Amino acid sequence: MFPHGGPGIGLLLLRIALALGLLLGYCAPASHAGTVLLIGLVLVCIALVIGFLTPVFSCLVVLSGIAGILRLSGLGQSVSAITITLGVALFLLGPGAYSLDALIYGRRVLNLERNRDD
Repeated sequence: MFPHGGPGIGLLLLRIALALGLLLGYCAPASHAGTVLLIGLVLVCIALVIGFLTPVFSCLVVLSGIAGILRLSGLGQSVSAITITLGVALFLLGPGAYSLDALIYGRRVLNLERNRDD
């Protein structure tokens, strides 16, 4: 689905909130994490914000949130639970009209006209 208007803007805000939550939740406590991990995290966040392969990256966010719940405690678990919730919501709702996915895959209009000669 690629809703536009208010729902499309809402989905854009959801993608931005998920990316920000992911960055804030995992970059601050993981300052000791490797450079490759941080670069990967930033790339995932960029893909989420622009709406590129949204279902794939939202699933990755959910999986990383589950890993975060298992390895973190306290506030880290709360942030992981929020990112899981946002990731599932984004996966179920889709990227919206204001995304790269909408530009690539777009809305398809099927014209199912019958042959009137029959």
